[in-house]
Amino acid sequence: MNKKISAVVTLVGLILIMCAMAVLFHNKKEDNLAQKSSNTVLSSLKEKIEESNLKTSEEEKDLNQYDGYIKIPKLNLELPVMKKTTQANLKKSPCIYSGTAKDSNLIIAAHNYSTHFGKINQLENGDKVQYTDLQNNTYNYCVTAKEKINGSNSEQMQNENYALTLFTCDYTGRDRITIRCERK
Repeated sequence: MNKKISAVVTLVGLILIMCAMAVLFHNKKEDNLAQKSSNTVLSSLKEKIEESNLKTSEEEKDLNQYDGYIKIPKLNLELPVMKKTTQANLKKSPCIYSGTAKDSNLIIAAHNYSTHFGKINQLENGDKVQYTDLQNNTYNYCVTAKEKINGSNSEQMQNENYALTLFTCDYTGRDRITIRCERK
């Protein structure tokens, strides 16, 4: 009897380990796809900004979904930012949650992929962040605060006292790691 229980417990343990590995591999695959998508779009988006030339090609129509790009030197990140936050868009790149850079109330959301905002918890006060919009206006920011906010508290997320807010889910999915910045 003890051998049967031991075998069942071992089998269940192995199944749980395999499930965890499957989730890990799936998340890594999503992360890699997001990085590939962001890298492809970023180079085209930069060309569009530099040329300030609106074409009507299919590629150009796709680029019109983007507002600009964000650069975070400490994390060696440079990513395109989409205009609209949807689950599908978040799988590709960070997205504007609300506000604008021009009005100094920009909030950008991204998945916690390592190639997106998965490392923003490493930012510290004084670190630099840069945002460039499609009109080639560059806005420079400095990190001034780091917070952990309950995921259901959208009012606290939309604190208008900061020129730029970046956020992503923590690994539990319940809370949001939030970086607040002031314009320099």
